[in-house]
Amino acid sequence: MTPDTAPTSAPAAAPPVDDFAAHERARREQRIAWWDAIAPQRDRWRRRGSVYYDEVQRLLCFLIPRQSRVLEVGCATGDVLNALEPASGVGVDFSPKMVELVRAKFPALDFVVGDA
Repeated sequence: MTPDTAPTSAPAAAPPVDDFAAHERARREQRIAWWDAIAPQRDRWRRRGSVYYDEVQRLLCFLIPRQSRVLEVGCATGDVLNALEPASGVGVDFSPKMVELVRAKFPALDFVVGDA
């Protein structure tokens, strides 16, 4: 660039780190609230898309030997983890409501609230 074609203003500064972190926290809270709100209907939605979900579950059951130790991150309804018949199974989801429901559904497995 020659001096007469150089931009006349500097590029916009990046937002301060504190603003970015606050924005990300707010977005995370929105996602958790959304999943908490739909948690009671999640099994019904899964049944409506059963062809897809059943195929994914069959594939995972083929790939992962029964009685393995399994950690499922983003476990949602817990159906996949349960179908794997793990010797030790832990499901992690960031929705407290989803974890509450899945703990009642599959009491033999361990479910924890966490954000990957």
